[in-house]
Amino acid sequence: MSENHHADRREILLATAGIGGLVAAAAIPQLARAGQEKRPPEPPPLPDVIEKLSVPPTKDKRLERLYGPRGASPIVRERLTDGLTVIGRPIELTIRELTDGRGRGIGHALSATIPADGVFPLMLDGRPFVVSRFSCSFDHISWVAGGGWPLYTTRCPTHEYAPGMFFRDAYEHQIVPWVKGVGYGLGCDNRTVYDFGKPGHLHVGVNDDQYGDNQGTFDITVYNFS
Repeated sequence: MSENHHADRREILLATAGIGGLVAAAAIPQLARAGQEKRPPEPPPLPDVIEKLSVPPTKDKRLERLYGPRGASPIVRERLTDGLTVIGRPIELTIRELTDGRGRGIGHALSATIPADGVFPLMLDGRPFVVSRFSCSFDHISWVAGGGWPLYTTRCPTHEYAPGMFFRDAYEHQIVPWVKGVGYGLGCDNRTVYDFGKPGHLHVGVNDDQYGDNQGTFDITVYNFS
């Protein structure tokens, strides 16, 4: 092969490499922009979210239209089974963005993932989350009450009462919101409002008599509170 042919081949390879480098260099800003577009927006400051979600019951017109002047779900006085070790570690509520059916942001709420192996006190900004009235939902329910029990994916997996359950007036294995010192909420709706009439520290957990072998979690989201 002649030296001229080798020279021509080297020039082609160098030219090709140069074009490839230019293409790669041109793609870098596009990749960077794509990465920036996919980055989720920063949540608003927690005090701003708290201010928007803290609505006095007398001014809570949206909830009045949806659920009437009182909470949609019933509450009962605090009847608990003594001797059960159920209170878990405090769980901090965090800001959750709410989206519509097209994925567009429409507001914010407070949310937490709750393990099924206890009843957990909710915290907000490092302090007890004290409420008397609130709207909430229970989602992403997936837990089992120990070996041999089925997987639960609903708030009230049974409609039966069992002796020895921590919340004596709730269904067996029901997810229960509890305003400590006041009472706890019944009902099986995944999204509802509770009006306890008096403030207290909000706890939430499943109703059971033995918590140590429970596995799984569920989410609670608070949309409005006072």
